[in-house]
Amino acid sequence: MGEQDHLESQLDVNDLQRLYETFREETDRGAAIVGAAYLEARLAELLAAFLTKEATQAKGDLKWPLESYRKRVILAHWMGLISDDERHDLEGIGAIRNRFAHKGHALSFSDPYIVAECGNLRLWKPLSELLNLDSARGQFLLTTTALLQQLGIRALSAKRERRVKPGEFEIAQIVR
Repeated sequence: MGEQDHLESQLDVNDLQRLYETFREETDRGAAIVGAAYLEARLAELLAAFLTKEATQAKGDLKWPLESYRKRVILAHWMGLISDDERHDLEGIGAIRNRFAHKGHALSFSDPYIVAECGNLRLWKPLSELLNLDSARGQFLLTTTALLQQLGIRALSAKRERRVKPGEFEIAQIVR
């Protein structure tokens, strides 16, 4: 199974544990960039699960709404597929990823900007006392892993709510 196939399949608990461990083994830069890449793929999976089958097969037509991480986040939020907190954290992770991608290898999770961005993430906070998260890296990793799990579950639900086109318009329907 290729990496893309793995990203597009449902992540079970064991997969999430392995993914979290993989993130922990990465450099700070690697964890930020890889974590966001997994989330970007998961957002595409969520949107594709909800859209009509025709839309998901017409990949060229989907270029605008799905061409960037930020657009996927906005569209998923507008469609009611993610919550306000999830959007907030996905946008925060995108900002963290961009900082690591554009500022070079010297950047770390101890950078004041990164510490502040991780501190602003919301999804790790309910578990902070239980897990004793005192580092920005831990906050980032927990939030990323939680989002991956939640978006995977949401994609399964979205498949049951997949959009279908209405039937052809008929004048007889109006007359009745």
